[in-house]
Amino acid sequence: MKIFTIKLLGLVISALLFGACSQMATYENDDLTNTLAKSDQSGFTLSPFEISRFENAMVSESGNFNLTYTEKVCLGDAILFTFGGTGFTGNRTVQVQEFVNGEWVQVFQQSQASSGVSGNLSGYEVGTYLFRWKVSGQGGVQNVEFTVEVEDCSNCDEESFTYEATIGETEVDVVFSYSYSEEAEVSIDFTFPQINIDIPNQGSYVGADGKSYTVTGNGTVFHWTGPVSCSSGEPTTFAFEGLMPDCGPSSAKDGLANIWTNAKIVAINGEDLVDDPETLDIDEGPYSLKGDLESIVYSGCPTKD
Repeated sequence: MKIFTIKLLGLVISALLFGACSQMATYENDDLTNTLAKSDQSGFTLSPFEISRFENAMVSESGNFNLTYTEKVCLGDAILFTFGGTGFTGNRTVQVQEFVNGEWVQVFQQSQASSGVSGNLSGYEVGTYLFRWKVSGQGGVQNVEFTVEVEDCSNCDEESFTYEATIGETEVDVVFSYSYSEEAEVSIDFTFPQINIDIPNQGSYVGADGKSYTVTGNGTVFHWTGPVSCSSGEPTTFAFEGLMPDCGPSSAKDGLANIWTNAKIVAINGEDLVDDPETLDIDEGPYSLKGDLESIVYSGCPTKD
């Protein structure tokens, strides 16, 4: 609160004090009928003598007062607002209330407010929110409604998975490209059924791009956990080079070796994907990324005579 010391003639001081008491009485009468719940205001930032300038600003006007506010904000950003208008000839009490579960809840209040007092509201999820503002005191305004839309402004795309494979005479190189639908850490299992690799269960394999995998399934499943991109234009890549085909027992001799057959997401942000036995109609477990992609098959193995 700002305290001003003004040296004036006694008569003028008396007049000002009378006017101030009159305005305070008006506010107190209003407040007696206000049974609205008040929310925690610790997240507000007050700038009483600075007019905020911000993008996506809208102006709500009533009488000689106005509220400038951000009509659309991105998820994670604060809703900003500033009170103004020629009606601020003296200090006022300003409020912002939000309509929550059928009632108006006070989310901001500042007494002894001058023109330019501002604040912010944070912690809102994606959605549209209804508010109203008021300026108390003689000639003030009451319950002017406005809405704010919170949007997901991330540049994330739909989940995508592709690969490019180079099949040589004796080796196979492949680069997988993956992007999730949001920024996240995922655990992914790549299945290579027929590659010749000498790594024990729970052993480690380092890919061509430096990613480290835990190998299970007798050398057939490569498990990786880490953050992934959510942009299909700049996906996270997984590079495997020099994969040696395992052509199987001599009795097979079908000329083929299934190098890669699947990739599955098994956990997201540290939470394993597990089917709930009580909701078996909902697929909540690990899911395949393969879709319509073909398996990677090496065709240089021996064939039967």
